[in-house]
Amino acid sequence: MELSVDFRRFIALLFIYPACYFFVACSDSPDLEPLILESSQTGSYEIAQQTYTFVDSSRPTPAYRDYPGSASRTLVTDVWYPVSEVEGDSPPYPLIVFSHGLSAYRNQSDYLTEHLASHGYVVASADFPLTGLNAPAGLNVYDVLNQPGDISFIIETLSGLAQDPLSPLSGLVDGENIGAIGHSYGGLTTVLVSHAPDLRDTRIKASLPLSPFDCLLDEDFFAESEVPILFMGGNSDLITMFESNLRRPFDFANSPKYLVEIIGGIHMGFISTDVNMGMEEMGFEALSLMIRDGIVSARSMVDIGIALGGDLNGCMDIIYLIEGEPPPFDIETIDSARQREISLIYATAFFNLYLKDLERWRPVLSEDFDRMNDDIEFTKG
Repeated sequence: MELSVDFRRFIALLFIYPACYFFVACSDSPDLEPLILESSQTGSYEIAQQTYTFVDSSRPTPAYRDYPGSASRTLVTDVWYPVSEVEGDSPPYPLIVFSHGLSAYRNQSDYLTEHLASHGYVVASADFPLTGLNAPAGLNVYDVLNQPGDISFIIETLSGLAQDPLSPLSGLVDGENIGAIGHSYGGLTTVLVSHAPDLRDTRIKASLPLSPFDCLLDEDFFAESEVPILFMGGNSDLITMFESNLRRPFDFANSPKYLVEIIGGIHMGFISTDVNMGMEEMGFEALSLMIRDGIVSARSMVDIGIALGGDLNGCMDIIYLIEGEPPPFDIETIDSARQREISLIYATAFFNLYLKDLERWRPVLSEDFDRMNDDIEFTKG
């Protein structure tokens, strides 16, 4: 009896390749599964939240349109922090600074900031003065070049509050272990503060951009920094497309580096709300209005690219955003709750490894977890 091709392939896989690989239940799985469960659920720390208004009098807020500018920069900042201790882990805790997207706000992803705090981190997120939802005269996209300085000021200020015995943050902030995370335009801010030759803060030890606007960055931009970086985004993102804004900068970055592609993930899938196709269309609609009003334009992209030492060469697959042509919205999308869950798992593992030096989390940042899930493509370098 002649065996079918499919049956012969099954026999070959069964005997030639290790059985654990074929059935995806690899030897690391018993150790990996508890980590996935732990990282996807709320951590063991009870947390509190404070809102501060920080004023940086050393740097101005530039004038634009009918806004006259200011001699200082005001940063309304939410801070989440542990108020209970867990056996084996006591304060001070690593600090993580979150950066919001263009026309967004400081608590846009509080599902993520609260989650990280519950796993033993102090987490801060500020409203940027000129790129946030409440910008005084509409959005000023050029101010992204000032936002790494805002991150540094927040780090300095929180480190100072940690030394104040009357502050709720007294003794809580570990100024030696600091991470950055951000979404969209805040993802660009995150990469700038961790990797830009002239803007980076050398205190940053781990960087995690979510769906970042990074197509303007080139190889020279990443040459001087070896800060561990994890790029994460969706391949159904119509605003910051995956290949140009994540895979391209990932290829340029120095090791250690990681790339998480969420199959069916969309741009709005990293915010704290139920996201659907309509939300992605709304996001593109808002971007279209920015293009119409001249807030986002080829000129602004070129100017920012020049300031960063890059150009538009990496952005050609999103040129329709500049020209205002509608994108194809007939895309398959992942459930938004699943996209947020993936972000929790990788963010927790990444920061636990690089800010807390917990080696047991390294298996999550490997192909083992990728092989267990058909909605993730994982690359490391």
